[in-house]
Amino acid sequence: MLDALSRWTAYVTGELSTAVEAGRLPSLTDVDQLAFKLNGVMLAADQAIQLHHDPQAPDRARRAIGRLLKRWAARDFPLRNSANLYT
Repeated sequence: MLDALSRWTAYVTGELSTAVEAGRLPSLTDVDQLAFKLNGVMLAADQAIQLHHDPQAPDRARRAIGRLLKRWAARDFPLRNSANLYT
């Protein structure tokens, strides 16, 4: 499972880096932080689906991911190496 999660994280980080290079995300985007947050949403959705059988979990996850990406694209994001841990 750890190998699969590592591959998934590398894939997400690569896609985010591509989005930065293409100008779809700001150049100062901390792709590692954004990937971490996106993976957190996915793990929470998986838990809600698998353990709680929550039929709304996929939609909640889509909305959360949409908000994260919209926030980053709008340049409302923490800068790389930000000391603020709560952003």
